[in-house]
Amino acid sequence: MELIDYVRLLRRRWVTIAVAALVGLGAAAVWTVMQTPVYESSARVLVTGGDDAVFVAAPQVAAFAGQRPVVDAAVEAAGVPRGPAAVSAASSQSEPFVDIAVRDTDPQLARAVNAAIPDVLPAVLADLDQIGSPSDVELRVLDGPSLPGSPVSPQPRVNLAIGLLVGLLVGLLVAVARELLDQRLVESHEIESATHLPVLGVVPEELSKETLVARTSPQSLRAEAYRKIRTNLLFATPGGLPSSLVVTSASPGEGKSSVAMNLAVVCAAAGDRVVLVDGDLRRPVVARSFGVAPGPGLAGILGGEADLADVLRATDVPGLSLLPAGRPIDQPSELLQPDALHDLLEALTDRSDVVIIDAPPLIPVADPLQLAAVSSGVLLVTRLGTTTQQAIDKAIRGVERTGVPVLGLVPNGASGVVDRAYGYGDYYYRSNRTGSSTAPDESGDGRRRRSRSGAN
Repeated sequence: MELIDYVRLLRRRWVTIAVAALVGLGAAAVWTVMQTPVYESSARVLVTGGDDAVFVAAPQVAAFAGQRPVVDAAVEAAGVPRGPAAVSAASSQSEPFVDIAVRDTDPQLARAVNAAIPDVLPAVLADLDQIGSPSDVELRVLDGPSLPGSPVSPQPRVNLAIGLLVGLLVGLLVAVARELLDQRLVESHEIESATHLPVLGVVPEELSKETLVARTSPQSLRAEAYRKIRTNLLFATPGGLPSSLVVTSASPGEGKSSVAMNLAVVCAAAGDRVVLVDGDLRRPVVARSFGVAPGPGLAGILGGEADLADVLRATDVPGLSLLPAGRPIDQPSELLQPDALHDLLEALTDRSDVVIIDAPPLIPVADPLQLAAVSSGVLLVTRLGTTTQQAIDKAIRGVERTGVPVLGLVPNGASGVVDRAYGYGDYYYRSNRTGSSTAPDESGDGRRRRSRSGAN
């Protein structure tokens, strides 16, 4: 992972990291509260003796000061009911000082034992044959023993800092693991890198409750995304816009119908003659979105129950005609025969500049492949944060078997948190709105076209 990948990781997984940090902080706080306070009494002792033995005696005294015989003798001399929790002593080879530290949960006991150690230590050393007699070493207290006022353990600040750091580390590890195991494609650049197919436009979440946002809010960032898709489609094939285009997705709920309908609106607004076909014979939604009454539709034509002229409907968007799906069918594959579809598509392309087909999702059913096989190309819609690597790979392999190209990808549902492309566009449009109430022209052929009243 590169540095930019970690930045994206922090932006996407900050909740996981924050929760882990809070858990670590809370655990450290609980552990600190549960600990019994420990106090430390300290003293500095000067070691003196005869002749040149001074600098040799200090380390020797320090080595025995915390040993069991010395501690037991100090406890008896101090008259305390028990021994301390810990006794330690330190000295250097070059100085005649010994620093003695006694720790215990009772500060008075720690001080009493520390005060007794210099008194009993010479005698114990003599009993252990470390010196000839107690008078060979003199221990003079220079500082202390102190009566501790605050505990040395636990240390709340240190414990909380450690808990926070451990929590952050665990959170980062969990976030990295989730990132590596999570096959969902979260940003548009990931989809492009994973598929090696061009992203023709990134559709933001803006005005997500508006179905035909290109008609109801043409100045919005989301409407501009659909105009950008049309512009990029002009360069997807040598002849400009493909004569027929299947819009589909890998799985349900990724927004393919919304893309198909709004793309049809922006194409018509740019001056193209458009026929929008609701090819989802199982769950048709296009006619209802445009307020067109249900009728025989595509199912009726393929079933021999109606003619194209009888079912093709005009919409309130100038230049846009609609071929509804008709009655829902449980097994539409039987109707979607290649010859019949080919003939119908030829008739539709004669009436239009582009035929846009809203097809069912690719993975659950075979219908979209039958529709794709007679089209000029496929536009594959994905949903950021939902579509997985496996799903999109499977969808692309399915289309490739038809011999029809996938012209490009449309990541749907982008936001400033999820995808940087949204943030750039949002900044551009906010700046544009500050200086002008009109969105920049994106007709795709370089000419500014007069807006049609029906597109608004």
